[in-house]
This record gives sequence, C-alpha cells and structure tokens, in this order.
Amino acid sequence: MIHQLLRQTQDRYRITSKALAKKSEITPQHLSEFRNGNSELSTKVLWQMLQAMDELAPGSRRYFCSLLAGRSIAGELGSFGVTDLMAVMEPDEVAELLNANIELVSKAIPYLSNADRADIMSAIAQSLREVKQKARFTKEEVKAG
Repeated sequence: MIHQLLRQTQDRYRITSKALAKKSEITPQHLSEFRNGNSELSTKVLWQMLQAMDELAPGSRRYFCSLLAGRSIAGELGSFGVTDLMAVMEPDEVAELLNANIELVSKAIPYLSNADRADIMSAIAQSLREVKQKARFTKEEVKAG
C-alpha cells in the first residue's frame, strides 16, 4: 500500500525516481524495488525519502501523509480513500485497518512536521467517528431485521 501511495505522489508531483533516489541517498534500484512492491523500507528511510520529495516538490509530503491517513485531497476527481473503502467493510475490518494506520503513524511521528501530525491525527479521528457511526447503523439494522 505505501509503495502505491509513494508512486501516486511521485506521479502527481512529477518527481522522477532518479532525482528522488539521489536526494534521498538511496540507490535507484532500491527505490525501484520498493515502488514495485518487491522490497520494504525502514520507517526512517521512508521519511527521509518523503523529506527529499518535499524538497524536490513542495507539498508532496503533505499530500502523501493525507493519502496515508485515508483522506483524498480536495479537487482530485476519482480518488478513492480509506474512508470510501470503509463504507463497504465490516466494522472489525475497519478497526483492523485503522489500527494498522495508527501503528504506522506512531512510528513516523518523530519524522513529521506539526502540520502533518495534526492532519493525520484529524483524519484518523474522523475515520474513527465514521466507524462508530457505521457500527451504530449496523447494530440498528440487526435489531430491526
């Protein structure tokens, strides 16, 4: 999932892999393997890449963090975020997804700006509210059914 979000961010901001690898001080091969889902990056290297990406294209890190938190960016037609996915998931699946996001974000906190932290925590809080709302509807449907 993260490699797809990185690819999406690079595409949106027209950041070449060659420039990103150089600025991030990783090999182009390692970046390519990650982008294709064939390898993983440490949290530290990922956020190092995001910082480099933001230096190459200001705003790209914030965009990536918004995608990671499950929010689609306003004005982007046809985007599909985590909140859209939650509409078709069972409450326990949604909880598992949110827990995975919270775990990832908690590892990344030391590398985030205050604005990025606030955006991500706000998006997670909104997702939790939506989960609770969906769970209420599900319980009411079971009682009515």
